[in-house]
Amino acid sequence: MATLKRDLGKLSGYATIIGILVGAGIFRVTGEAGAVAGSAVPLAYLIFAPIVICTALAYSVFVSTPLGMRPGGAYIHISRTFRNYYLGFIAMWMKLLAFIGAISFMSTSLGEYMTFFLPGTDPRLWASLTMILFYVINLFGVRHYGLIQTIMLGILIVSILVLVIPGIFAVDMKYYDTLLPKGIGGLLEAMPMLFFSYAGFETLAQVAGETKDPTRTLPMIFVKGVLASVLIFFSMAFVAFGVLPAETLAQSQSAMADAAATYLPPWGAKIVAIGAMSAFLTSINGSILVPSRMLFVFSEDRLLPPILAAVHPKWHTPHISLIISGVICTGWYGQSQLTF
Repeated sequence: MATLKRDLGKLSGYATIIGILVGAGIFRVTGEAGAVAGSAVPLAYLIFAPIVICTALAYSVFVSTPLGMRPGGAYIHISRTFRNYYLGFIAMWMKLLAFIGAISFMSTSLGEYMTFFLPGTDPRLWASLTMILFYVINLFGVRHYGLIQTIMLGILIVSILVLVIPGIFAVDMKYYDTLLPKGIGGLLEAMPMLFFSYAGFETLAQVAGETKDPTRTLPMIFVKGVLASVLIFFSMAFVAFGVLPAETLAQSQSAMADAAATYLPPWGAKIVAIGAMSAFLTSINGSILVPSRMLFVFSEDRLLPPILAAVHPKWHTPHISLIISGVICTGWYGQSQLTF
């Protein structure tokens, strides 16, 4: 009987956690948050940091135990700690639905960034094609997933450096004359929006069953990956709100690319736009892992039909769960968005 294969190494682990975090949140939600918080958005990212780091530490403790050897993440922790499979099922079923919604949201954001290069094209079509493509990639094994994720993260890191390094010297501190331009109320109103940026890093625990030596490598990846993401969030937001008014960023569908265009030549802004698309792609690619692995462990615990725990003999992936979660995700999106 085929089983899941441990093909993910450290590099793929870092690509997973950073790629998921530095995605739709920083490139899409950051600008929108400027409408309610103004230039206090970078501060809001820092305020969230201790909370997220503490959560990462909690996950690090969990994955360092024997339970961290298995796929399933928080479901395994809840169901085994409280000795109640149904409690874990109820808690994680909501997360499964949340990830399906997040995949659709990020795919939509990617489609809107595509119009930066191909004006007049339908962003909804790009969103659907992207979801289908990455479900197919994930179907053929986590090794392929890890390779694609690492390459896309490399492109993303290059674009972030192109945005941030020259951007630091272009920042006009007049935009930061007031710490809370919209008051404490504006800051508090923006924080739920920005928390989306930090959501999803627990995805790494879902693939513990496919990671090499997970109880040793994953704890370190959780903490270092979150710290790196916090630094990226703050630096990108600081530059963006330091070169353009918050109102301008709030109205933009490609805020980071528009910010880069103020101090970079046209090719530089295009690199940042490519990086934004890479960010969405890494988030989508990583998030697709979650619904299928959750269906897989639910089935292993006999909470869902046994067929969902089937593993492909050649690809060593839960192919039935991947196909079903892919149909649900693209079908849900298509029902709500696409009108041909």
